[in-house]
This record gives sequence, C-alpha cells and structure tokens, in this order.
Amino acid sequence: MLKGVAALFALVLCASFGIAFLPNIANLTADARTDPAVDSGLACTADVSGNCNITLTTPHMYADTSGMKVEVATASAAPVPGTDITEDTTVGVNRAILTLKDLTAAGNYTFNVDFKKVDAQAANATGLTDFLNLTPLIFILMILVVGMIVGGASISRIFR
Repeated sequence: MLKGVAALFALVLCASFGIAFLPNIANLTADARTDPAVDSGLACTADVSGNCNITLTTPHMYADTSGMKVEVATASAAPVPGTDITEDTTVGVNRAILTLKDLTAAGNYTFNVDFKKVDAQAANATGLTDFLNLTPLIFILMILVVGMIVGGASISRIFR
C-alpha cells in the first residue's frame, strides 16, 4: 500500500513538472514552425456591405487570426489609419485571403498585416510540422514514463 502511494506521489510530482514546463515547450515548437512576416500596402475598396478582401503574399500559418495584426494604413473613410481591425478579420480557407468587415461602404483602404508564415525549413521537411505539433504531448508522456520508472525503482529499493 505504501509503495503505491509513494509511486503515485512520484508520478504526480513528475506530471506537475511536465505541466509547468508545457507552455514553454508549446511556445518553442510554435516558434520553430513559424516565421514572422509583414505585408504592407495591401489595398482594397469596400463593397456596399462594408467588406473587402486582401491577399497575403504567403499563407498565414493558422486558420484563424492567431499571431496576426491587421492595421489600417490609409483610409478614405472610417476606420482611421492606425486602427487595429484584427477582430473584424476572417482568414480564408487557403489562409492567404483575408476578409475585412465593418468598413465604410465604397471606402478605399490600404492595410499593413503582421502575421506568422510557415517556416521554410519546416515546410520542406516531410512530417516535421506534424512532429512539432505533437511535441508537447510527447514531452508530457516522456515525463510520465520517467516518473513511473524512477518512482517505481526508488520505491522498490526503499521498501525492500
């Protein structure tokens, strides 16, 4: 009974260390998969419903606006230059076309977009992106296995 409790304690301790370091591992893998990119001067004219589409030079890494900032550079109508309109932006299926909403109908605009593009080395390496997506899970599983092995070995020595 006591061996089981001690082994469980070792497992919980290793799991808590793994969870504590997981955000750092997730950030490092995201940084390895992406490169920062800036597209400036992307022009469009809003339609009658106040929407317009702009096309990025390279696709955005994510299917949503994660890691993206869309800012009005010049405008003939509201919103004024310098306004961040990321929350009114939708990323298209191909991740290169952005739909901007809530603009003034028939207004002429240019936009600056800061976004994350797929890292060139990660894009060319077969399976690397999938591996980097799974890295946080692999890290947690490795910590749990080490916790069970070390915890079990140390407990068996103590209570022999």
